[in-house]
Amino acid sequence: MWAPRPISGRTGCSTSETGEAVATAEAVAVTLDLVARKAIPIPDAMRTHLESQLVEGIGA
Repeated sequence: MWAPRPISGRTGCSTSETGEAVATAEAVAVTLDLVARKAIPIPDAMRTHLESQLVEGIGA
């Protein structure tokens, strides 16, 4: 059985003076069929674009 593959990413903010982390965030992207109300595969073009935005060492 096929299982949808979400894309997740993490980011953070730090102070410029000390480099101390002051905030972090994590996001998960899942595409949905709004009629069937179920997760569907992320289209290849969308996945490629989203993955191109990940920064090595920060993205999940």
